[in-house]
Amino acid sequence: MKFNVKLDYKNDNLNYYKWGTAKQDSIEAEVIIVPGKFLDKALKQTTKLPCIGVAISRKHPDNLFKNTELQDKNIIMIRDQIFKLANKKEVKTLIEHEFGHIFYDHIGATYTIYDEMEVLADAFVEEPKYIKSLEKKWTLFNHKNCKKCGTKTRVDEESIPGHFFIWCPKCGNWIGDGFLNMFYVEKLICNRIGKKIRKIPDNLKYLENKPVLSYEEDKYFENIIAYQREMGLV
Repeated sequence: MKFNVKLDYKNDNLNYYKWGTAKQDSIEAEVIIVPGKFLDKALKQTTKLPCIGVAISRKHPDNLFKNTELQDKNIIMIRDQIFKLANKKEVKTLIEHEFGHIFYDHIGATYTIYDEMEVLADAFVEEPKYIKSLEKKWTLFNHKNCKKCGTKTRVDEESIPGHFFIWCPKCGNWIGDGFLNMFYVEKLICNRIGKKIRKIPDNLKYLENKPVLSYEEDKYFENIIAYQREMGLV
C-alpha cells in the first residue's frame, strides 16, 4: 500500500493521520496511523518485535489522548511503517484483530499469542493467513542486520518446510516464525558456522531432532520467554 503522509513525534507532540472507523454492532473505534517512535515510547515493549498495532479502549485509565478530539473514543493505532510493507488484506486483518480487543474491553498488556485476550481478538480475524504474512514481512524488515553484531543476515525458507528463520552467519543469532524448535534451529546454525552447540537439559533431550514444536510445547516456551522479557532477563 502507499502512504505518503509524513508523520512525526517530537517534543511530545504527536502528528497522526485518521484512517477511518471500524465498527460492529454499536461499538466503534477510530483507526489512526501514528509514527513508530510514538508507539515505541508510549507503550511497554512486551514482544520480540516492535509493536505494529495497538487498541486503546476509551475506558483505559491512562488516556494517551486526553484533552484531544480522541479522548472519549476507542482507538486503534497502526504503525506508519506498516503501510510501506503491507497489502490491503494484511492491513484489514490487523485492524480486525485490534478491534477484537476493543470489542471485549481489553485493558492491559499481553505477552504471548496464547494470552486469553489475544485468542479472543483473533476470533475477529477473517483470514488469519494475512496476519502471518504481515508478521513475516515485519520480521524481515526489522532483521536485515543482526541485532547483536550488525552482520547482514540471511533468510532460510528451505530447511524447515512451511517455516522460515533469519540467521546471522557470524554470531549465529536468529529469529523465526512460531512453533520453531529453538534447540533444533540453533544446532542447525551452529553446524553451519562452526560454533559450539549449547548443552540441552536432560529433560528436553527429546526435542533435539524435532524441527517444529507442538502447540503445548510452543506455549510452554513462549510463556517462559515472556516471563524473562518481563523481568528484563532477555
